[in-house]
Amino acid sequence: DDGPPAVAHANGADPKEYFLRDRNVWFVDDWLDRFGEEPRFLMYEHPRGLSLEQDFAQLQAAVEVARLLNRRLVLPNTMNCRNTPAYRAWALDVTVQREEDNGNCTFDYFSWAKHLLEVHGDFVVESGIRSHDGFVALMEEEGGLGRLPQISAWPRDGQSEQALLPRATSILEVGEDISEVRDALRQVLQRGEWDSMKCIFQ
Repeated sequence: DDGPPAVAHANGADPKEYFLRDRNVWFVDDWLDRFGEEPRFLMYEHPRGLSLEQDFAQLQAAVEVARLLNRRLVLPNTMNCRNTPAYRAWALDVTVQREEDNGNCTFDYFSWAKHLLEVHGDFVVESGIRSHDGFVALMEEEGGLGRLPQISAWPRDGQSEQALLPRATSILEVGEDISEVRDALRQVLQRGEWDSMKCIFQ
């Protein structure tokens, strides 16, 4: 076939598999190899229009919650594109987030993706997973999507995460502020402050 290529590959994008998956141009069916028969995801609503420091504070809290609950965080795609120095140089104000919008970027617009994935790769997954057939099926499956109980309903006696939610829930959704959930989990699970993902541009 003499038609145009399906994907344009650029060296310098690292890790390549992450970018191909996140931008929905990864065509290998490896869902089971990655997540097994009982995938456990975590989703939260990342606020739009934040500063760079606030964006990464929210992301850091979400990654910690995923680790505490032994789940994979679906990375956000609503970080504020205006916080990158390349906002206009790369024409992001035209292609990704217009001036009147508040947030349409993934974390890799501001940070080297390889670092986060090497350190926390077992607890995060690309934001583009939301459109994967396997993920969509879980969302539509009865019992596939659950919601983390309100903090006010949590036990306060150091019980494990099984006391907070059923393991069978494939996708766990957090409805409250992710930083407040992180702080409450530390208290319930008797964990100390976690300091392994600071944004050096704060």
